[in-house]
Amino acid sequence: MKYNSRYKLDLLWERRNKSSSTQLTFTNTKKLRKLGYYGGCFIAGIGILIFSLGLFHTYRRIKFKEKLALESKEYQVLKSKFELLKKEVNIIYSINNRIAKGIIGTRSGSSLLLELQRILPKTTQITSIRVKDNNLILTGKVKEPYGLDHINSFKVQISNSFLINDQSVFLSRISRSDQNKNNLNFLISSKFSNPSTSTILDNYESLKTYGLLKRVQLLKQEGLIK
Repeated sequence: MKYNSRYKLDLLWERRNKSSSTQLTFTNTKKLRKLGYYGGCFIAGIGILIFSLGLFHTYRRIKFKEKLALESKEYQVLKSKFELLKKEVNIIYSINNRIAKGIIGTRSGSSLLLELQRILPKTTQITSIRVKDNNLILTGKVKEPYGLDHINSFKVQISNSFLINDQSVFLSRISRSDQNKNNLNFLISSKFSNPSTSTILDNYESLKTYGLLKRVQLLKQEGLIK
């Protein structure tokens, strides 16, 4: 009887021990699950944060590229407008420059006639003056016996003129007159120069062409010539 009671007590003790062990194991498992849950949430949160940051930076890059593309288009439009405006300004400047040169009159008109009158030797006679674009063609005649010397002297005077490019003066033709054997006919070709404003002003003043001098001064004041 005592043996049975003792056996029952031992069996009861064993069951209690098993029950306590089982409860402890369940508690540990529950804690581990909770810890795993929190750890998973933490890792998932970090993943979501990294993904959000990546998505945000990607969005910013896309917007930045769109902004660059828009600014690039605006720049191209502004560049095209600037090039067009530059061409228009150059055209206007070219037109104004041609008008100014026409007003100055270095290639035709009274300034050329006055300059020829100043440099023409007394023994030389001009029979025609032709101006075509940038070219000046003079034909004339001189009397013998020193006609060739007078022609060469006139050629040198033309080369020294402020209106003429000194490297462009050529005695293109010389012949004896059929009507008068004592005369030599000649043709001198040359090109006009582009004298500076100060040179034009100095020479117009020396020629006493005060009307032309005033024109040049006014054009310079308005900035149409330099």
